[in-house]
Amino acid sequence: EDYPLQTAKGEHIRFQFYHYHSGLRPTLASGCTSWAPPVDLYVTATEVVLEVDLAGVKFDRVQVQFSGQILRLTGTREESEDLGIRCYEIMEIERGNFERMIELPAEVNTENVSAIYRDGVLILRMEKISEE
Repeated sequence: EDYPLQTAKGEHIRFQFYHYHSGLRPTLASGCTSWAPPVDLYVTATEVVLEVDLAGVKFDRVQVQFSGQILRLTGTREESEDLGIRCYEIMEIERGNFERMIELPAEVNTENVSAIYRDGVLILRMEKISEE
């Protein structure tokens, strides 16, 4: 069966279903972002740990900024390689710019943060500042 899209001149056609999910989406702080990655945030006796699901995002496309107890995570998940014309049957992987603002549950030393990026998960370990 011929699809009308086959008459396009090789450009990548992408339909953007950013409101496809039925649940509420995390609030985004900027109008130019399209999605927010899911996170796990927990506290130990000595640190605050943030795990961010960033499957398919290149590590050098991620930025982390601190403003007081607010952590701002931004970046981009690129489109997959151009394979010609595609007609999506299911499209659930969000691409483009992302942003996530997280209020940390404790004050942290922003000069002593370790970042590990493994298997598409970014793990930030932040040393808690003693309340003494």
